[in-house]
Amino acid sequence: MKDEALHIHTLQSNLVLKTEKFYQRVICEKNPWSCHPIEHQMSAVYNITHGLGLAIVTPRWMEFVLDENNAEKFCRFGKEVFSLEIPSDKIAGAKKAIECLKDFFFNKLSLPSTLSEIGIGSEKFDFMAENACGKNGFINGWKKLFPSDVKEIYSRCL
Repeated sequence: MKDEALHIHTLQSNLVLKTEKFYQRVICEKNPWSCHPIEHQMSAVYNITHGLGLAIVTPRWMEFVLDENNAEKFCRFGKEVFSLEIPSDKIAGAKKAIECLKDFFFNKLSLPSTLSEIGIGSEKFDFMAENACGKNGFINGWKKLFPSDVKEIYSRCL
C-alpha cells in the first residue's frame, strides 16, 4: 500500500511540475487559462478544493474552447506534459492531449470525474456563470467566454 501511495504521489508531483513549466512558457504568453475563474466559483459556492474542481472542469473547458486558433497550444501541452508527438492534424493532437489529461485525473488518480459524483447539481450554474464572468460580462482567454458559455461548461461537468 505504501508503494502504491508513493507511486500516486510521484505521478501527481510530476504532473504538477510539468504543467507548471508548460503554464509559465506557453499559457502565460498572452491569455490566461480561463478555467480558473470558472473553477473559483465552484470552490466558493460548494466548498470543494481548487485542485479537484480544476480536475473536473479543465478537460471540459479544453474541449469547449478548442478550435483551429488554439489547437497548437493544446498539442504543445500534450507534448510537454504527456510526451505526445505533435501531429500534422492539430485538432486530433489536441483531443489526444485532453484524453490523456482525463485518463490521468480520472483513471490513474481515481478522482471523481463529474460534479454529480460529488453531489453538485445544476441549480446554481446561472449564478456561478455570471459571477465567473464578473462585471465585464465575459472571461478573457484563448476564447472569450460569456455566461452562457460558462454555464455550458458547467453542464458538461455533470
